[in-house]
Amino acid sequence: MTTQRELDVAELEHNCNTTHYDSEFIGDTMDEVPDSGITRIYFQNINGLKWDDQAGKWPYICEVVESIQADIACFAEINTNTNDDKVRRKMELACQRQFHQSRLVMSSSTHRTTTTYKPGGTAILARNAITARVKSHTRDRMGRWTSISLETSPSSRIRVISAYQVCNTNRQGSNTAAAQQKAQLVVEQSQMTQYSRQSPREAFIHHLQAFVQQVQRDGEEVILLGD
Repeated sequence: MTTQRELDVAELEHNCNTTHYDSEFIGDTMDEVPDSGITRIYFQNINGLKWDDQAGKWPYICEVVESIQADIACFAEINTNTNDDKVRRKMELACQRQFHQSRLVMSSSTHRTTTTYKPGGTAILARNAITARVKSHTRDRMGRWTSISLETSPSSRIRVISAYQVCNTNRQGSNTAAAQQKAQLVVEQSQMTQYSRQSPREAFIHHLQAFVQQVQRDGEEVILLGD
């Protein structure tokens, strides 16, 4: 008998392997100026910052977020070691230069690298007025997702989650996002009483589902964006 978890995995596998063309987009056409009272949330897999002494593509990304007037911007595949203090400071400085107010939360695995390049990672950027509504945040230990909690009223909150799930790949190497997650899963699972080997994709679904359910039990609504 097929379990719901197996069905969820199969659906995500299908979506990952479905071809999308550059001319395709999903959702409403974005108005240049958002209506008042609307919160605009933007998501993109940026496929790396191409980091250099000028913070790579990050200043340009901040300009784009400003130009489309996104209140919250969510990103996947930062491909940069955001655990590095110098990297974080440069990214935060770029935000300070571009926005009146900002809140930047980034998530990366604990895998050590000798350069600033590190596959995977997620981030959320809140800009200007909505930053006052950010009451808390979380970072996944493997960089698979980042979240912020927004207070929409004294009695309600919304959790915004930016997530990235690695695809099936035959690419070799210990520095891929999938390899980083697999190595950490092996360590964690070996310390469990009941050992259960999971692939990075299976663990992603299991762990993210548990996180979302906990957030919902805490009374928060959820907006999940991901790739």
